[in-house]
Amino acid sequence: MPYPKPTLRPATEQDIPSLLPLVLTSFRSFPLFSYLHSPLDNNLDLFHDTIYHWTARFLIGILDERTEVVVAEVPGGSLDSGEGGGGEGGEGAREERERSEEVMRMGWEAMGWLERMGMDMSKGEEEMVVVGFAIWEGRGAEGGKMGDGDGNGEVGEKLQAIIQEVNEHTAHSPRQDQDPLRMEAFKISEANLRKQFYNLPNPTLYLDALCVDFRYQRRGIGKQLLETGLNLAKVKGWDVWTEASPMGLGLYLKMGFRQVGEFVVGEPDVGGGIRMPVLKCEVGSLGGAEGEVRK
Repeated sequence: MPYPKPTLRPATEQDIPSLLPLVLTSFRSFPLFSYLHSPLDNNLDLFHDTIYHWTARFLIGILDERTEVVVAEVPGGSLDSGEGGGGEGGEGAREERERSEEVMRMGWEAMGWLERMGMDMSKGEEEMVVVGFAIWEGRGAEGGKMGDGDGNGEVGEKLQAIIQEVNEHTAHSPRQDQDPLRMEAFKISEANLRKQFYNLPNPTLYLDALCVDFRYQRRGIGKQLLETGLNLAKVKGWDVWTEASPMGLGLYLKMGFRQVGEFVVGEPDVGGGIRMPVLKCEVGSLGGAEGEVRK
């Protein structure tokens, strides 16, 4: 029986309680996130920190006219605990299976914590379940605005208030869910990355985050979420940029991206860092994207 095709739509503030578990159960296994948030490996209660900051991050993304947060949802009865597709044979396949097993382990571990905290993850068969999200960010000239409007003063004030509150909170309560030395190295590397690749004269679209529920991976949802941004880029005439995990590189190359560099944090050659491909998709090469965000 084929899996149902997800509905894609812009996220709302009401989606945030459904998005947060995806960060803890699924985005946590993204190599860079896992590297920077290594304290979570020894103390899941630090998830409280993660929840606070990602609540703000989603809210800022939803309110900011330079950002589009897209969610993928399916009927509740279609979500199971399967591991998705797999492969056989070869060293690459073995590494892929081991990676999938680690993703599942981390996902169920986080699910257990959420249940212990009293967060009900169950959904009825008639209810829609959010199983993935993508955060797209407009960059470059004119602020990379997604829409054509002049903005809303009330929304702008709310956005600035949230940013100020988070900054004040962080100043008085430093994050415990991140490794401070690794975060410092990340900030330096990110600043260099922006100077080298993202200091662009024209507006561009940047994929800031893409996540699919660990129980619902390898079913084309990531591809469909990626297509939403590619379609937006085609309409606006913008190029698309991102950094990907090495394991996900194949999907991006199939979708028209090409590797133009590397994003290096720490010292990966001696086991103390992360190395990620920097990817660019030129608007002239975009074709065949089918994802549609339902308004």
